[in-house]
Amino acid sequence: MIIFSWGIATVAPWRDELVTLEVADRPTSDILDLVGTVDLVHATYYLLVHGVFGASVTLTGVRMISVLAAVATAVLLVRIGRELDAPHVGLAAGLLFAVSPLASRYAQEARPYALVTCAVTASVLALLQACRQPWRRRRWAVYALTVAATALLNVLALTVLLVHALQVLVATRGWIRRTWAITTGATLLILAPFVLGAVTQRGQVSWLTVPPLSELRRFFLTEYQPWQLVVLVLAAAVFLVPLGTHRHALGLGVAWGVLPPAVLWAVSQVHPLFAIRYVVIAVPGAALALAAIMPALVTLAEDFFARRPHRPTPRPGMIRMLALVPVAAIALYGLPAQLDYRSAVNGHAENVTGVARYLATRALPGDAVMYVPGELRIIALANPDAFRLTDDVALAQSPERSTTIYGKDVSSEEMQDVLAGRRRVWVITGSRGLNEQRWPADVDKVDVLAGYHLQEISYRLPFQIRLYTATSPERH
Repeated sequence: MIIFSWGIATVAPWRDELVTLEVADRPTSDILDLVGTVDLVHATYYLLVHGVFGASVTLTGVRMISVLAAVATAVLLVRIGRELDAPHVGLAAGLLFAVSPLASRYAQEARPYALVTCAVTASVLALLQACRQPWRRRRWAVYALTVAATALLNVLALTVLLVHALQVLVATRGWIRRTWAITTGATLLILAPFVLGAVTQRGQVSWLTVPPLSELRRFFLTEYQPWQLVVLVLAAAVFLVPLGTHRHALGLGVAWGVLPPAVLWAVSQVHPLFAIRYVVIAVPGAALALAAIMPALVTLAEDFFARRPHRPTPRPGMIRMLALVPVAAIALYGLPAQLDYRSAVNGHAENVTGVARYLATRALPGDAVMYVPGELRIIALANPDAFRLTDDVALAQSPERSTTIYGKDVSSEEMQDVLAGRRRVWVITGSRGLNEQRWPADVDKVDVLAGYHLQEISYRLPFQIRLYTATSPERH
């Protein structure tokens, strides 16, 4: 809890967190109307946040949901270790997850990814318990519920079912496999309307591009640092299998840590869906794989002291603590990344607060403001006081009236006149400036700037704040 909550209130939010606050603050009926057309994939999360906070949604409060989910994930990993008859492996896995910089990154975000990771971890535990006591229907019912929770929080997390299938195939036989297949199939059948509805809204991820192999590699490298130490521990775990590396934990952890991101990356070569936040569900698997070496390290330590009979031998508990040295090393090397993720300005890679503060101090009464792409309007929606002197000239309908997240822009015909009489125009863009035109309205916004001169550009990672002034007197 201490690690995950450290600095939670100081990190500036990024755009998607602002979306959470804006949507979850609406009445339940409005949320349901919204997800009928967009963002159904996050409907469960929005309703959960709204149910917990009502009309008093705060950034820190919503982030605490993610903190609690991350803590629960670490606890579930400890329980998975016990289910595998390897309590020391489970303890090490829980600790490794707690010190993962990437785990902390999403444990401090007002988005559903920590909750999804928790649901996925719960599903793995539920599967192990069901396979150990396959005659108990309640075990399979709990497993089905965890799979359903995973899907309802993010359908892309269902890639973990490949890990489940491999686990069942390797560790069980006969009727247990059939029971798993029937349970999973029935669960997916019930969830089919939701999954299909989310798929039909895939346009909301149209901004994603085909990910290069370097993007997949980047995910693996950001889970734990340094990657050389991680590779060394995994290689040692394989080499030390004869000395006690927990094979089941190693196999399950590797499958869990590799399959979801690798499969989503492969699918994204045809239908781009890959983003690191969508595969953070694999981090607990990596922790489990790394922790699998624990029994072997304990054996090595015991053998080392056994060969020195004339010297004091540490107690068994102390020897087990010595086996946690790799965990401490990974935690120490990951500290710089932990600090980076907690940067007040750029911890979440977007200085949204900086944009709002800049406009609050530089805008003049009657200045026009436009957003390219239109999604950047969320900055103003979340910081209305900072934009109080500006006029959102391209906005036709508010988010609530248009049943959208960002509001509805004026038509192409109306866009031609939105800057009439405007001397100064602020344009908020992404890192690529006016080239970030995702929608027809964005193209129209750029077109109407033809009669204006770019006077200045200010940068707030990754945004550009552009000020345009009229080039002809009639603009006064």
